[in-house]
Amino acid sequence: AFFAVKNMLSILGRENVALSPLNFTLGGPGVSQLLLQQGNGSWLLFLWQEVSCYNLSTKSDVTNPDVTSTLSLPSAMPVTVYRPNLQPDPLAVYGSTNSVSIPVGDHPTAVLIG
Repeated sequence: AFFAVKNMLSILGRENVALSPLNFTLGGPGVSQLLLQQGNGSWLLFLWQEVSCYNLSTKSDVTNPDVTSTLSLPSAMPVTVYRPNLQPDPLAVYGSTNSVSIPVGDHPTAVLIG
C-alpha cells in the first residue's frame, strides 16, 4: 500500500494550477473514477473497480478479472496509463487519441491525459 500511494503521488506532482474542466465520457461496467488536475494543466484520472480483493472468511486474496473501460475525450490528447500498485513506470503510452480502451482492475489505474 505504501508503494502504491508513493507512486500515485509521484505521478500527480506538486504544482499549483488554474483548474479547467475536462469533458470526457467513460464506458464500462462498475468502474469508479476520480479526476485530478496537475500543475502543468494535464489531468490524472484514477479508475478502479469497487469490488473486494480479500475474502475475510478464508483469509485469502481474491483475484478479480479486469474490466475494459473506454475513455472518450473531447479532442485528441496524449494518454498514458499507469498501474501504481505494480510499478512506477507507464503500463501503456498512446499518442494523441480521443478514445482508448483501458483495463481496470480492483486496484487503482492512473490515466494521465494531456
